[in-house]
Amino acid sequence: MAKKLETIWDQVEKYSKNIDLTRIDTNVGRCYTPTPENKETWKPSVTTIENIISKGVIFERWIANFGGYDKVQEYVGRKADDGSCIHGWIDTLVLSGELDISEETPNYMKKYIQSFEQWWNDTDLQVVASELQLHSDKCQFSGTADFIGYIDGKLSLVDYKTGNEYPTTHSIQLTCYKEIFDSLFPNHKIEKLYCLYVKSGWRKKPNYKLREYKYDSAISKALTYLWNFNNTCNKTQVRELKEKDLPNKFKIKGAIHE
Repeated sequence: MAKKLETIWDQVEKYSKNIDLTRIDTNVGRCYTPTPENKETWKPSVTTIENIISKGVIFERWIANFGGYDKVQEYVGRKADDGSCIHGWIDTLVLSGELDISEETPNYMKKYIQSFEQWWNDTDLQVVASELQLHSDKCQFSGTADFIGYIDGKLSLVDYKTGNEYPTTHSIQLTCYKEIFDSLFPNHKIEKLYCLYVKSGWRKKPNYKLREYKYDSAISKALTYLWNFNNTCNKTQVRELKEKDLPNKFKIKGAIHE
């Protein structure tokens, strides 16, 4: 008698119970590993490895006009904090069905969540996993899938975005996430790739855009080739970046009540 094939829900649940990734900041960027003591398992995040590709002249001009790299990093950091917060709230909503946030939360942040809520209610879907950590021995990179589930009957991977559309970058990310997922669950491969662009600038009705991206295996092959080529040429040795221990006590002269 043929063995019954496990459902994708069964396989993801089993995988999730056995995966717990640790973030390690290294000289080559952010890496994730299930076993920090074993450097062979350190895999750069997809968003780290894609930095090997130039973002182009337009992006470089934007950095210059913005006031330089440091100011851009500060701005990007603030946007990333907003994005992380939105992702966390959406994860809570997907897992529990409810979300209660502070009344003091800025309206533009609430609008992002309303946009997601509108998409969810508009869409024929079945959720399989939310914020699923992806790490496989068969892939050189790692990452997190925001949403895995069936959309219109097709097993789909969705990445949430609170910013603008960047087709090259977003296509790279989705392609790499699919490859990790497919290597982990070869009997349940991703059929559709999407970015969900939630909006905060709407006035009357929550607005979003679901954009489909096409999988292209050449993308990840080219990306990893360039990554390895660069590291080999520069004889890069991956090492953890650790902050120095800072003092716990401080002292100044001339204080008011000295």
